[in-house]
Amino acid sequence: GDAAEDWDLPSLDEKYVYRAAGPGIGLNHYIFGLYDFAVDYMSKEGIEPSNPELWRLIEETWYSKKTLRTVGTNFEVARLSFFRRPDVAKWLDTITETEPFGVFRYRWGDAQTRVLTLAMFANKEDILLRNHPGYKH
Repeated sequence: GDAAEDWDLPSLDEKYVYRAAGPGIGLNHYIFGLYDFAVDYMSKEGIEPSNPELWRLIEETWYSKKTLRTVGTNFEVARLSFFRRPDVAKWLDTITETEPFGVFRYRWGDAQTRVLTLAMFANKEDILLRNHPGYKH
């Protein structure tokens, strides 16, 4: 992308479904069981990652560091129609409304669940992950 993209938020000519800083590496707090839950869900639902490159990065980080990748959810721009898609909504409902109720019981983090969601359902060209100009947290 070019510098002009950074200043034309949030729509970016309706190109992206999600924009945030990342992918970063999170702490291994609040992720108990999350990676295995996501892998099991994908297997049960017959889901192949829409973004194989991001999924590989998640896997490599999990196996080498026992933690998950993150996106910067402190400042994010999202296209709601993406998150309301039936397949995405089903996944999001599953992480809150079914055993092990990980969001509530283990405090699964939004930064970690978001990056898993993006890897599973968003094509690489539909997400923009890099630092925002003028934003510091």
